[in-house]
Amino acid sequence: KAVFCQKPLGRTAEEVKQVVQASREADKLLAVDLSYRYTKAFKAVYDTIQKGEIGDIYAVDLKFHNAYGPDKEWFYDIKRSGGGCVMDLGIHLVDLALWSLN
Repeated sequence: KAVFCQKPLGRTAEEVKQVVQASREADKLLAVDLSYRYTKAFKAVYDTIQKGEIGDIYAVDLKFHNAYGPDKEWFYDIKRSGGGCVMDLGIHLVDLALWSLN
């Protein structure tokens, strides 16, 4: 079966390598849920960047305004939070920056 994974695909490079390898060996599709790419707001940002309307971009300032975590017990437990705040939520920002500036 094809697999659509929640992010992160792994907590380490080795875990990710194993998942990708298993997908290739099984000859099955593998995708990762980086869903913020498909929000209307970011689609507008992406289109603006791709059209060159902003000009050359040399730096980005990333902030995730989190409604999901800081007041929740799981947010501070690395075993329950998906690897910590950067891997759990910040990865969306890193993905958006890399994807839109590529």
